[in-house]
Amino acid sequence: MTLWRRNASTAVPWLVGIGIAAIHLTVACVRYANFDYTSWDLGIFTQVVNDYAHFRAPIATIHGPGFNVLGDHFSPILALLAPFLWIWQSAIMLLVAQALAFGLSAVPITRLARARLGAPGGTALGIAYGLSAGLFGATVVDFHEVAFAVPLLAFALVALVERRWTAVVWCSLPLLLVKEDLGFTVAAIGLLVAFRGARQTGLLLALAGIAGSLIAVFAIIPILAPGHRY
Repeated sequence: MTLWRRNASTAVPWLVGIGIAAIHLTVACVRYANFDYTSWDLGIFTQVVNDYAHFRAPIATIHGPGFNVLGDHFSPILALLAPFLWIWQSAIMLLVAQALAFGLSAVPITRLARARLGAPGGTALGIAYGLSAGLFGATVVDFHEVAFAVPLLAFALVALVERRWTAVVWCSLPLLLVKEDLGFTVAAIGLLVAFRGARQTGLLLALAGIAGSLIAVFAIIPILAPGHRY
């Protein structure tokens, strides 16, 4: 019985995550197949990832001739999708990546919820999170770079609750590569870490978050933006 419970505590969060990913991917693909788009963003990000895949600057001609998207938002983390475009040259690949990111984020949340609320309640909470309006709202607007932030935040905040400070740091810092404003989220997490006991670690994380956002907003983006301003 103990072994079964241990296996269940490991497997169930992953099963929830797989199910959540499958649901979001189904919704996204049905909308894609029916040309049910809400913006230009899927096309823009497909162009961006394609440029990264060909080792070029991320230019989105949908925005305008020679428009470097890093001059719009600082999201170099999109380059991580480039190898997958080598294998599958389709915009659907981005929808798959986003659905997997949402499903992955449900894993630590479900695991923590089961540990704190018990198996039935924790599993239900994990499913409710995965089917929440916030995540479905993101799926309905096709694809955005902030999809990368969802699992990073989930793992970082669960680690914060469990007082695993090193994990908090390593899950938070990549947020600086997702979007320029997320440095302030990193700073907020750092302050929570400091408040909960790891003062030096937390304050350093907070400073890194603020510095990351300020550098992106006042240095990197203006260099690459049309007119050289944020």
